[in-house]
Amino acid sequence: IASRNEDTGKTLSKAINTYRSGKAEFLQLSHLGSNGKKYSLVINTTPVGMKGNASKPIIKDGFLGKNQTVFDIVYNPLVTPL
Repeated sequence: IASRNEDTGKTLSKAINTYRSGKAEFLQLSHLGSNGKKYSLVINTTPVGMKGNASKPIIKDGFLGKNQTVFDIVYNPLVTPL
């Protein structure tokens, strides 16, 4: 779990691990780097990519691989760079 809010990220990781031990970990957004292929699921719930938000992407090139499941929870526009 990489979260803008450390407390929320750690709480969510702990809750997931209550049900499936060792399945979730928390890390700072700044520590994401480009080694994302070790993660099987990536869910973006930031406003990055939404219409009118010109923020830089959080996920760097090379982070994603073809065997990952990616959810981009952005509803406007329908297609984003992610």
